Amino acid sequence: MIKTVFCGSPEFAAASLRYLTKQPINLCAVVTMPDKKTGRGQHIQYNPVKLAALEHNLLVLQPEKATDPSFLDTLRALKPDVIAVVAYGKILRPQFLSVPRYACINLHGSLLPKYRGPSPIHAALLNGDTITGLTTFVIQESVDSGPMILDTKVPIESNDTLGTLHDKLAHAGALLLAQTLLLFENGMPRITEQNHALATFTEKITPDMALIDWSQPAVTIRNKIRAFNPFPGAYTYMVINGKHKAVKLFSAQIVPAGFSPVSGSITVNENSFSIQCGTDALLITELQPEGKKRMHTDEFIRGYRLSETAILDGQK
Repeated sequence: MIKTVFCGSPEFAAASLRYLTKQPINLCAVVTMPDKKTGRGQHIQYNPVKLAALEHNLLVLQPEKATDPSFLDTLRALKPDVIAVVAYGKILRPQFLSVPRYACINLHGSLLPKYRGPSPIHAALLNGDTITGLTTFVIQESVDSGPMILDTKVPIESNDTLGTLHDKLAHAGALLLAQTLLLFENGMPRITEQNHALATFTEKITPDMALIDWSQPAVTIRNKIRAFNPFPGAYTYMVINGKHKAVKLFSAQIVPAGFSPVSGSITVNENSFSIQCGTDALLITELQPEGKKRMHTDEFIRGYRLSETAILDGQK
């Protein structure tokens, strides 16, 4: 069996690890981020990959730095054939990449060379793509640029959100990673260089990116709502019960423009409301007022007084 070290931290990676434990693959160790203290009590919380590893009695390594000499000595002593990396969370240097017999490989959430970088799932939704996918490739020092091994396509439905697409890709990625690792049973598999001229890049997601600009077309804003559902939540500011409040929007439908041509104007109906966009409007179907729980629009309308006179401009 192929001797493998697995590196990862979030749930996206844990899905792959759980699947690999059921395959004819020798998982000799799991490398993951150090434990974090959370909450008022500063309790130690294990990440999803560590939890999955412990459930299957796997050796867990949690170096502060992936370049730590003692950690690298431990890794070399395991003599892995391959190191498989899925959303580990650390930049890997040459001294780490040189450890395995064959290669360090990565599972990336896009069809490379499209959407290199940290947020490929967000990017696919923000751009309104109908197809995305995953790629396994050999890790090199430059980010997501190494030669490709396998890829697979995953359709994006019109109602997919970050949450649903994440889960689809996590499942498909687990299968693809296992398929890739099994290729190493016969030595180094065939690889294909990326066309670097076609590369596009993503950036780290920050909360300010989720602020809605109502001058944009309704389809663009709806894509943003999908891309930030469930986290961090696309948001705007509204006058609710006479006060300016931040409101996160989680679901909306594109509808014809209302009577007001002004972007950001609100039209309130009996059980719903719509907001005028640069073109067309959005009928809001699920939202979360500041400091409150997520709710459907009819519940919101029953419990809150929404000002139709305010023009939403993204400012508090």
